[in-house]
Amino acid sequence: MVILCGYIASMFAFQTAEGKKSVIIPNAALIIHSKPLVENPDEKIAPPEVVKLKPDERYAPKVIKQETVFLYENIAAVDYFNLGISLRNEGMYEQAIEAFNKVLTITPHYGDAHYNLALAHLALGNGNAAFQEYQILRGIDAAAAEDLYNDITDSARSDMDNKFIMQVGAFRNNTYAEAMIEKIKTKYLHAYIEKTDRFKKVRICGIKSKEQGERMMLEIGNEFNIKPYLFKLK
Repeated sequence: MVILCGYIASMFAFQTAEGKKSVIIPNAALIIHSKPLVENPDEKIAPPEVVKLKPDERYAPKVIKQETVFLYENIAAVDYFNLGISLRNEGMYEQAIEAFNKVLTITPHYGDAHYNLALAHLALGNGNAAFQEYQILRGIDAAAAEDLYNDITDSARSDMDNKFIMQVGAFRNNTYAEAMIEKIKTKYLHAYIEKTDRFKKVRICGIKSKEQGERMMLEIGNEFNIKPYLFKLK
């Protein structure tokens, strides 16, 4: 509200000795006073509302069950994410990788992008790159990382190019088997537990050659002080 205060003096006339009339006009003063528009001085202005967005799941065959908060300047990440999903579904894996990397440049800890980036790398045969995304995802969402690991392992088990399987150990106690597979997962993809009536067998699939298998046996033996063995698939 603006208040205008003014003081205007009226004009008056007087007659001089020469018989002429003169007019005196006093100076006029104008004061402008401004008051804030807040009626309650104790009232606080609420901070800007944070926008919560999730990518459009209609285009994603598998999306991690988590929410990610985007600030106003990060809204473009959603568009890059959906673009990456569309490109991956079309088999354009290299372009999809670029799109997912753009998402992670904007929002580095976005689990969905790490998940789908790993699948795109895997489709191109970049197992090491896929494993790196899995390791990052473990620190963001352990349950989502477990889903990713299982998806990658299931895909490897169905790959007809795999020639060998490595058995790391066989345990009667399921707790021991789980403990062993958790150790293996920190270093290798494609570890799983195959259950029989008597044993829980910790195995690694996705081995395409005897040379690859022998190299892995040596590494695992030195790392975990065990003696795995390799057998050929029929």
